[in-house]
Amino acid sequence: MQPDRLAGYKASDGIDIGKDAVADSDSRVRNWGTVGAFTLIIALTVVEGVDEGFSLWDWLVIAVGAVFIVQALFRLNASRSAPT
Repeated sequence: MQPDRLAGYKASDGIDIGKDAVADSDSRVRNWGTVGAFTLIIALTVVEGVDEGFSLWDWLVIAVGAVFIVQALFRLNASRSAPT
């Protein structure tokens, strides 16, 4: 009997889920989820910054969120151009 695997994860067999059980970097759903989540975080941070004034923390959140969005978009582009 094999243990259940999480969607988007791969393992070499059902029992050994050690170092080979890593997230698929080309999962389009996971990458679009990342883009959506960090877009929402940045939007809420901008709204809060406009309302209460921007702080260093707000700019840091925006910068880190933008990095994660760009990374996910590069992964989406790479998975689209990869041969299947």
